[in-house]
Amino acid sequence: MRILLTTGAIRNVGDHLIHDRARRLVAEVMPEIECVSIPRWKKASNRLIESAAAVVCCGGPALNPKLFKRICIPLQQAVDRGVPISVLGVGWQGGAIPDLTAAPEDFQRGMRHLESTGGVVSTRDLLSLGVLRQWGIEGGICSGCPAWYDLSSIESELQVGDQVRRLVVTTPARLAYFDQLDAVIEMMARMFPEASRSLVLHRGFPRYERLLHRRRSPIESVAHLVTMRKAGARYRIAVEHATRLGYEIVDAEGDLSRISDYGSCDLHVGYRVHAHIGFLSRRRPSILVAEDRRGVGQQEVLDDRYRLRADDADVVHELETALNTETRTWESSRRGVARMQATWPEMRKVLNRIANQVGLDFK
Repeated sequence: MRILLTTGAIRNVGDHLIHDRARRLVAEVMPEIECVSIPRWKKASNRLIESAAAVVCCGGPALNPKLFKRICIPLQQAVDRGVPISVLGVGWQGGAIPDLTAAPEDFQRGMRHLESTGGVVSTRDLLSLGVLRQWGIEGGICSGCPAWYDLSSIESELQVGDQVRRLVVTTPARLAYFDQLDAVIEMMARMFPEASRSLVLHRGFPRYERLLHRRRSPIESVAHLVTMRKAGARYRIAVEHATRLGYEIVDAEGDLSRISDYGSCDLHVGYRVHAHIGFLSRRRPSILVAEDRRGVGQQEVLDDRYRLRADDADVVHELETALNTETRTWESSRRGVARMQATWPEMRKVLNRIANQVGLDFK
């Protein structure tokens, strides 16, 4: 028996973490199932879709009115061919939430198919669950992101040392916040002068990329190339600045092995949601600066004490204040771990539903 697990992982190592954790969760609960990973942005072969007991959209910022039409194309193929589907731990895509009282018809049709085939839809945060309800989709579950659950750490409590010896700073996705990043790099070097410090690039260095969903016009292609050159120049400035301050530069693009040591570091501070999740899931402290609704959603659902926002002009000072508090009590990180542990039974329910959907008993 086979389940197809869709993935959005290309460059961003956070997407690879989501998919790796999702595969491990499914394998733990359903060891007899063959898990096949397929990209969500393009069509799979009809034969592969028809061979599946279910197609599961796994995590990431996939919740979008165009979930079936463009974001996760194999889901639409499964709907068209009567193959059962489920949606596991997805989140809102990050931009403005459209003012819709109901989702588009193809989205509603997909959800009706999901319900009729015994499927389940779960979200990674309460904000995303609220979007579903706003669109008239009931029955969703907030299970957390699949990346919340490192199976070897679920029962463990937060692990803290007597001092911060190794720390990680992650970069923002938006270039608009790189001046802020420079200030954060300086502040962390000043606060933790004896610590081993790394600047980790979850998506690597900017470069020209072809679009996955449509062709670029010549004008769009030139504009994108110019943007990537500007972005690359700004990244180099940040990297050179960090290097002068004693940081190791880690290009983690697409490579989970480059973030495997998160479980042995003492602190993460930065902008990457899945660095934050990666640390807390391994029971290590982290403070997230949210760039968009993806970060805000995680701050809310993980009971973040500080709720730092990158668009706040005073955020660097607020971050320093938060660090002075957090390194005394680690309260916010403990709250995040507690929320992950409290939500684990909901993820088990979701996995149980998927197992039942394909005719297996949950273990």
